[in-house]
Amino acid sequence: MTKKKKWYDYLWIVSAAYLILGFFNILFAWMGLLCFFIPLLIAIFGGDKMYCNKFCGRGQLFDLLGKTGSREAIRAASNYLSTALYQVYRHLYHANPANNPDFFSVSQRHFMAGLADADLHMSEVELTDALAAHVKEKGRMPEMDHAALARDYPVLYQSMLQLIHNSGERINHLMEGRKGK
Repeated sequence: MTKKKKWYDYLWIVSAAYLILGFFNILFAWMGLLCFFIPLLIAIFGGDKMYCNKFCGRGQLFDLLGKTGSREAIRAASNYLSTALYQVYRHLYHANPANNPDFFSVSQRHFMAGLADADLHMSEVELTDALAAHVKEKGRMPEMDHAALARDYPVLYQSMLQLIHNSGERINHLMEGRKGK
């Protein structure tokens, strides 16, 4: 039996719409402010982080990391995601040759030589070290089987599974091209 979808199962469409349409008309980019102010208003008037914990994929990830109790793991994951977004934004920015190359504090030469990639990898090392230390000290990680994830994150569970599936397919496809070499 399939579960009936609720209105918030389609919130990702709003994010995709303002992101894509914002490239064509700045007025659509203003829709992004809604994605900032709505959670802020819910937090102010609702007194909690319901929006982040229930509707936002990053909230799900950081909720799982928060269950470990490891500040180091949370900080490393945050650094990793921030650097990945930085790289995407930087490539978008530099795709327009009219943009000022001095906009970023990291020089273009260092960026192209892989400095941001090095930060990404160091953040990943810090994350794996923090998680290993947590297991060694406390021995228990948060439940992450299908039943637990569906129970704890009913809104985002399907999206997360789709992301994991699509990424796995893309990564496995890379290996298929190397098998005959």
